[in-house]
Amino acid sequence: MDAEAEAQKRCDMATAKLGVAEELRFAVAAPFAVAVYLKYDSWIAAVIVGVVAFFLVTYWYEKEYDAAHGAYERLTGTGKYWKGPQSDDAA
Repeated sequence: MDAEAEAQKRCDMATAKLGVAEELRFAVAAPFAVAVYLKYDSWIAAVIVGVVAFFLVTYWYEKEYDAAHGAYERLTGTGKYWKGPQSDDAA
């Protein structure tokens, strides 16, 4: 398998993992918030824990997604690694 196909496969897997994590993050954050509310009887703490858990669930998957797509773009010369057409009159 060539390097570009391998990088594309990593991108696809990272995209799939992030998609699943985004679908399940509310289902993970809500029980944490409810548990904090039942334990400490504080809706403010429950909201804070719920919001933190909501965003923390996808954090590592977003990092993996960014790394995979960054490696693919670096390998193929696309995205932020695209050089563009070079002209002779550019200084």
